[in-house]
Amino acid sequence: MTTTMMLLCFLLVVPQTTTSRGGGKKTSVFFANAQKQQQNDDALWCEPENCYDLLELHQHNATKALIKKQYFKFSRMYHPDKIDTYAGAGEEDDEETSSGSDTTTNDEDAKLAKRRKEMTQKFAKLARAYEVLSDERRRQDYDYALKYPEDKERNRAMFYRDKYSNQQGLKARFTYIFLGIAIVVTLFQFFNDRSVYRNVWLDFKASDIYAREMKTRLKKVNEKRMMASVGGAGKKRGGGGGSLSAMNREDSNSSLNNTSTSGNSNNKAHASKREKKKFMRNRSKEDEERDILDIEDEMKAQLLEQGVLSTPTWKNLAVVILSKWAAKKAKELGAKAKAKATDLSKKKK
Repeated sequence: MTTTMMLLCFLLVVPQTTTSRGGGKKTSVFFANAQKQQQNDDALWCEPENCYDLLELHQHNATKALIKKQYFKFSRMYHPDKIDTYAGAGEEDDEETSSGSDTTTNDEDAKLAKRRKEMTQKFAKLARAYEVLSDERRRQDYDYALKYPEDKERNRAMFYRDKYSNQQGLKARFTYIFLGIAIVVTLFQFFNDRSVYRNVWLDFKASDIYAREMKTRLKKVNEKRMMASVGGAGKKRGGGGGSLSAMNREDSNSSLNNTSTSGNSNNKAHASKREKKKFMRNRSKEDEERDILDIEDEMKAQLLEQGVLSTPTWKNLAVVILSKWAAKKAKELGAKAKAKATDLSKKKK
């Protein structure tokens, strides 16, 4: 037991002694950086500076437009990229001069690095100040902290609440999520109704009722078409004139019809059969498919009237939600415009 304790003490003590001899500077730098990071984490809002002073604003008359204007003004002034342009110009000037001035270039590089670091820190402070003052709720909490600095616990709680919980972003995300769910549900309902409609129609199409109804309706359509074609051909053959030969032919036909009615009925039956065969022979598959589609549309309309089928329509859930959301946004924009107009009228007075 004693040997193990001694071994543990040796393992704990020896590395500390070696690092304190050789790397004392490294450990001190590490602890200094850690302490600085802790101070930055503990700083609230723009501490140790004032957010209004960073943007050169007054607390009482700083409007949103003025805050934005000042931020863009100073951000262009202290943007770190401007240092790189100055550095590029300096390098071109150094190429034109003699190459024996290494010490001066090193000094200039050190100055540029220092200047870049200062501008980066200043730019970060400006961005932080704009982030605090541009949000109404964060600005109210910051004004309260300036007015009551002794209430440290509340100020710290408000700072971390504003930092880690963006209520406007949460509301926007929740709105988009809700709208997405509504649209998905609407699509699901539509495709479900469509599949039900298709399955019911296919079941009806496979039944004997469909076959019988299609056969009878096709027969009626073909008879109507055939009668129309035969009538049109007869009119074309008969012509429109009243020639003598035609009149004699009609008189002879009438006399024959009066004498032999039975023979004419048989001839008409044979003629109708021949015309029907000729008509069916001349019909193409496209005409038949077109007739079938028309008959199916008629059947679907009858089934819809009877309530056997239901058409797949878009449910109005998403439409209602979107309309309500648009009405709410329009109301908010109207209220903001009204408040802005009242502020302008007060300023003019």
